[in-house]
Amino acid sequence: MPTMITSAGLPRTVQNFRPKELWVGINPESPALIHLFEMARAAHTEIFQLTSDDEFNWAGAHVRVLSPPPDWQPKPTAKNDDSLALLMAYGQTSALLTGDLEKKMERQVAMESPQADLLKVAHHGSNTSTTPELLAAVQPHFAVISSGAHNTFGHPRLEVLERLATARVKTYRTDKLGSDQISSGR
Repeated sequence: MPTMITSAGLPRTVQNFRPKELWVGINPESPALIHLFEMARAAHTEIFQLTSDDEFNWAGAHVRVLSPPPDWQPKPTAKNDDSLALLMAYGQTSALLTGDLEKKMERQVAMESPQADLLKVAHHGSNTSTTPELLAAVQPHFAVISSGAHNTFGHPRLEVLERLATARVKTYRTDKLGSDQISSGR
């Protein structure tokens, strides 16, 4: 789940899809976050603030929150490491959803033994994410990188793609394939 809440991103998603729940981490208060919460309340969406103390079952899946820690103190403006990171298991299949985590928080997540079949690569494949420590802890078979084609940031970075290739992770990229859909055989 991304931490950078834009005027069109998550509020538009809440408005268009009207989810029953909105899961957030510990984020600094900002006009964009306030707007998101207003949109959620208007859509009768229940808001849950989650931290790494949380673990629960949801829609047949087991969800374990790995970041942020309960004592997380965000900076005055939103940063990538504010991201919510979730380890989700459904039947025999698991996925680690890393938001926009960077090296510092990836190292903390790696210490939680987050082994998963699928890794949602953090921060669009930026070189500040997908550290060797995280890859060794997760040991994913598959990875998904969400990034726009021909983006100005050069995402995904070659270094990240090489780390994934060295770890023998089959990687799917939205900049090459468009949207991805992955299903579990349960």
